[in-house]
Amino acid sequence: MAAFDDHTRRKICRLAFVGVCVLPTMAVVVWASWQQLPWFRMVHENALSRQLGLRVAVAEVRRPRPHRVVYRQVVLSEAETGRKLALLP
Repeated sequence: MAAFDDHTRRKICRLAFVGVCVLPTMAVVVWASWQQLPWFRMVHENALSRQLGLRVAVAEVRRPRPHRVVYRQVVLSEAETGRKLALLP
């Protein structure tokens, strides 16, 4: 195996640091930030509205575990009239 000079070893170490430490950390930060944005809640509201055929409003969406979603303060309304049908805590 060929020996690398000091400059090449430093480049390899920097690339490894970026690939193993910086990029995964940034991915987790972006993922966590995305779940706090209003768009994340609206995606869930729209999906529930399509499935139920009702207007759905959700105050909070949490994902405590993989494949588990917890909704807080869900309001179900008629799609056409807007009359409230149910309020789920």
